[in-house]
Amino acid sequence: MARGQIWTEDEVRALIKIWSDENVLQLLLTTHKNKQVFKLISGDMESLGFPRTAAQCRTKVKKLRQQYVKIRNMVRNNRSTDEAKEQFPWYDELDAMLGNLPTNGQYVLESCKEEPLSPSSLELSDSESTAQDQDSEQKDRSAADIKVEETPTTISLLDEESSRPNVAVPGAQKRKRDTKTDKFEKMFVSYLDEKRKMDEAECERMKQEQASFENFLKMQQQAEERRFQLMQEQQKANSKMFFQMMSNFLHAAMPQSMTPSTLQQ
Repeated sequence: MARGQIWTEDEVRALIKIWSDENVLQLLLTTHKNKQVFKLISGDMESLGFPRTAAQCRTKVKKLRQQYVKIRNMVRNNRSTDEAKEQFPWYDELDAMLGNLPTNGQYVLESCKEEPLSPSSLELSDSESTAQDQDSEQKDRSAADIKVEETPTTISLLDEESSRPNVAVPGAQKRKRDTKTDKFEKMFVSYLDEKRKMDEAECERMKQEQASFENFLKMQQQAEERRFQLMQEQQKANSKMFFQMMSNFLHAAMPQSMTPSTLQQ
């Protein structure tokens, strides 16, 4: 189903429902690379009947969060709550979910790390980073000059320390990466286990509902059969009563000379 980037209201509502899950929020908040998380969100969307790729889900989540932050700032600055909310109908849902989270800090940055950049944005990013590096270098030099004037004895100590060769600890960075990876894997496995339990509980609930419905249909069928049987018995009783009344009526209407014994003679 090729619908491009157009999201229906039902799709957005389903995405927010999946996004608001506590486990998903925790993964998005603490995970360095959340590609696998958005794959899970994509799978949940497909199970709800809305097939969307992980990239589409990530882009939509980012746009919804940015719109929420924009409207939230408008509400806080201008206090025009109703007018601001009219521009973004999902504000209340996202505010209940993101109101206490650092939406303008690390949480926003983490979800944007894996999105591909265009060549123009790369050039802009390079120029900005170069300017920032130059400013930072100038600030560092100024700070260094001030420190030289104030604490000249510190320079000799720093020079002595800098002259020493830096000894890299073997495997330190690798262990750090492994620790982050292990933490993510544990959270990921915990989320999958929790989701499996929820799916099993939902399946069990559906089975119980199906059994209850079948039992209801069976009881209803038995009640219909009993009612039909009672109707048949009532009809038989009415017919028997009718024939008895007709027999009595004919017997009373016949003259005495026309009795069966007279007719036999």
